[in-house]
Amino acid sequence: MTLRERAMTVLRGGIPDAVPWFTDLTYFQHGATQAGTLEAKYRGSEGLLQLHRDLGVGVYLFTPPLVTIERDPTLFSIEEKDMGDGRTLRVIRSPEGSLTSITQRCEESFSSAILEYPVKTAADLRVVVAWCQGASYSPNYDAVLACDAHWGDDGLGVPLTPRTPLAALVAEWCGVNNLAYLVADAPAEVEATLDAMRMAEDDLYRLTCAAPYPVVEIPDNLSAEAVGGLWRRFSRDYYRKRVAALHASGKVVGCHIDGTLGHLFADLIAAGIDFPESVVPAPVGDLTLEQIRDASNPHTTIWGGIPSAMFAPPFESDWVLSFVKRVVAVLGKERGLVLAGADQVPPNGNIDLVRRIGDLLEELGPPTKCGS
Repeated sequence: MTLRERAMTVLRGGIPDAVPWFTDLTYFQHGATQAGTLEAKYRGSEGLLQLHRDLGVGVYLFTPPLVTIERDPTLFSIEEKDMGDGRTLRVIRSPEGSLTSITQRCEESFSSAILEYPVKTAADLRVVVAWCQGASYSPNYDAVLACDAHWGDDGLGVPLTPRTPLAALVAEWCGVNNLAYLVADAPAEVEATLDAMRMAEDDLYRLTCAAPYPVVEIPDNLSAEAVGGLWRRFSRDYYRKRVAALHASGKVVGCHIDGTLGHLFADLIAAGIDFPESVVPAPVGDLTLEQIRDASNPHTTIWGGIPSAMFAPPFESDWVLSFVKRVVAVLGKERGLVLAGADQVPPNGNIDLVRRIGDLLEELGPPTKCGS
């Protein structure tokens, strides 16, 4: 079987000839490019595909979106200004006013962090509502199908929806701390904002359901420690509604959860998620492999299992390979398993270990045999 065939076999409830091995190398590629250590043949989109091919690991992120989003540029805009010292000022303009945010470039980690979120007060939520209601959606199916065909047997395109309303407030608009204060101080305004955001996504999900594509993922980047209670209060019913519609259209549905799992893991599965993606077990995450197994069900596909911190010091390659065997034994026998780095191989990661994990999975063979 090819990597693609193995992944689709697992997602459809079958048993592959070996556990499929997929991981996201975009962060490694970006960091190595910035550091000047990446070979020229591995740069750019074609280079990323070649990097996956040469390491024997499947590519699955990031396809073009299934649905594109546009707004009237005379009413809505985003402007960015370099503030120096690695900081960027971002101004979001709408008919309801403007919001500003500041991000900080982190040179050592080849990443950035938000220093100041756009929403500071309950009054700012009016801009969020206007921004969401001002969106118009169009199908982008051909671009996703072309990307998936180009990746071919070396991957499986998993297109992402936009973040759901609560996750968007946490990650893009408010930050978890400010949102918690808003929920406490202005609950009616927060609920009204979420209601408006949910309604604004009706066309988005109608077009997503109509897409001639079998797999889709909600990229909410959830962590039980940060948003578990908020998710149960504000997102559980919304997930059930949207996931049920996606299932009715024949889709297999995933959700990106690469933080702490806690009770949120079981809640997501109860809401209908078929494959929690980027699952991080202990000793990096909070749940053991056995707890992950027990919190899921025989129809769940676990996508993840190898914390990407394990590609970097102080973890040693032989110990990680032993851990891979444990993951396959515990999760691969009674659950579907797509082994993956969770979340991304870091720029300082041991990239040779990616190849060694793939070779080990080939040696182990079918997961039922490995788990026996």
